[in-house]
Amino acid sequence: MKNITTPEKTTQELENDVTAKQIKFIDLYCSKYGELSATECAIRAGYSITSAYQRAHELLNPKTNPATAQIIHDRLMGNMEVWNLNKEKHMANLCRIQEAAKEKGQYGVVAKCEELKGKVQGFYVERNLNLNAEVSAEDSKERIRRMYDRDEYEEYAKAEIEAIFGPEPTKEEREATRKAKAKKKKQDEELMREMEKYQEDRKRERDRKYGLKSS
Repeated sequence: MKNITTPEKTTQELENDVTAKQIKFIDLYCSKYGELSATECAIRAGYSITSAYQRAHELLNPKTNPATAQIIHDRLMGNMEVWNLNKEKHMANLCRIQEAAKEKGQYGVVAKCEELKGKVQGFYVERNLNLNAEVSAEDSKERIRRMYDRDEYEEYAKAEIEAIFGPEPTKEEREATRKAKAKKKKQDEELMREMEKYQEDRKRERDRKYGLKSS
């Protein structure tokens, strides 16, 4: 990556020129790089939902915000060595995080690390379904309209659904499925909060250790 602004100031000096909200965006964008979109980072940093997309675009643009763009560039360059993982280093990192989480009683993080270790070693097979369409969505709709009337297509769609998912569930089965989904969603949200808290705690510990400014 090339220097995008060729500033006369150092990264530390540039950070003194930006606002607290901009620093929060920079921290989120760099620490969650590839995990959160720039818009999501802007929202979490405190920008309005209605303007977050535009604010994120501006903060990443060296023409409109050279300081923030350069700080992000410098931080990402510094992280490149960390991201250049091989299998052994990845496993070592997971083991280290797992042990640290175990000491703090963060067993959701421990379980997630164990799952990820299994995936690294090929214990799980994830299936991805890729659908390649050679016609546009509007073309597909037009073909369906020529082939069926509404009642016929409803019957066809119902038959396809039953072929994939089985017979239509009863009211009790639907309610049980709804409750199971709600429970799973709650568990996932709790685990995500626990993971985020753990990452924030680790960042604060690193900042204290190396004398860095926390967001």
